[in-house]
Order: sequence, then C-alpha cells, then structure tokens
Amino acid sequence: MSPAYRVVTVALVLLTTMIAFKAMAVSTAMPRAAAELDAIGGYGLAFSSMMTAMLLGIVAAGSGQTVPVPCQLICQPDPLRDRHLGCALAPSWGVLIGGRVVTGVGAGLVIVSEFVAIGRVFPAPLRPQVFTWLSAAWVIPSVVRTPVSGWLTTVASWRWVFRDCRRARRSSRRLGVLATG
Repeated sequence: MSPAYRVVTVALVLLTTMIAFKAMAVSTAMPRAAAELDAIGGYGLAFSSMMTAMLLGIVAAGSGQTVPVPCQLICQPDPLRDRHLGCALAPSWGVLIGGRVVTGVGAGLVIVSEFVAIGRVFPAPLRPQVFTWLSAAWVIPSVVRTPVSGWLTTVASWRWVFRDCRRARRSSRRLGVLATG
C-alpha cells in the first residue's frame, strides 16, 4: 500500500477504534447507569434508541451531497462532541436517552463518511484490505476497554465512563492530526 493510502487507512482505523472504545465502554457502564437512574425496565431503550438514531444518521448522511473524508472527521471540531458529557451529567433516564440518540446520529454520520471515503480514495482491489483493517479496529477495544470501563464504573461511577469517552475523542483527534500531517 502506498504512503498516501496508508495515511487515509490510519485515519480510518483511528476513527473506528475511537468509536469501538466508546461503544465497549458504554455497554459495560449501562447496567449501573440504569440502576442509579431507576430505569432498569428501560435498560434496552438505551441501546435501541442509539441504534435507531444511528440508522437515521446513516440515511441523513447518505442523502447528503458531500461527505467529509475521515481525516477531516478526525481533525475538525466535532459538532456533537458534548453528547457524552450530556450523558455523564444526565439527571434522569430521559436525558441519558437523549444523549444516546445524539450519539447514534453522530455514529451514523461517521459510518457513511468512512464508507464513502473508502469508495472515493481506494481502488477496488484495495477496498477489502481496508475493510479488514476497520474490522480489526474493533478487536483491541473489545478486549481492553470492557474491563477498564467495568473497573472505572465499580471504583468511581458510570458517569466517569461517559466523561472518559470525551477524552478518547480528543486523543484520537490529536493522533489523527499527527497521522495526517
């Protein structure tokens, strides 16, 4: 793979890894959040609302005229960046669900942006290799982030896990700037 393709691949993998870290972290903390906010009966809503909103984000991004490339997605300020802070500070289950909906829309926008970038940047023979890298970007967060988030939820609070997601976003943006020059 040429250096130009490597830069875009690194940006895509960083972005996907960031999303995977967030997804794994939140999945681990959600049972405690539901219990604390007295919403055990609505536990499934925290995930289904996000997934439904993600589908809406995919449709919205797919119907847009231009979709940014991943380097822009990583390096530019995120207009939905405070979605995790809203969840971390949620005084009620409804506010937490609202934050999850905004998170879902953002995730849908990112997914389409990644796939469009792959179609625009990479020649057809290289696309399967890039999708393989994106799939691999879910593995380490799945193995590492889950116990770390469980520990953080146990010793501190589930709210710290959502706050930590904001830090992950800032770190990935810095790494993206370094990777893309």
